[in-house]
Amino acid sequence: MFILRLGRSQSIGPARLQQMWKMACACPDISVSRQPGQQDDRTYLLAAHMDVLEHDAEQRMRQMLEGEGFLFRLMRAR
Repeated sequence: MFILRLGRSQSIGPARLQQMWKMACACPDISVSRQPGQQDDRTYLLAAHMDVLEHDAEQRMRQMLEGEGFLFRLMRAR
């Protein structure tokens, strides 16, 4: 599972974020949600099957977000 936090005044629609995460994971069995307990709407949880996450999903997601001009932090959830 990853935590994605977008830069200030940036947003992404749930459908677009889900589409990007599916592409990054190369798997349709994923989950995207807002992180509970956060007061802003720029923090998301990105989940997928563990086998998928051990591959290059993180790097592909970073490349897609950067390619669309997002400022962000993407880190593995503990």
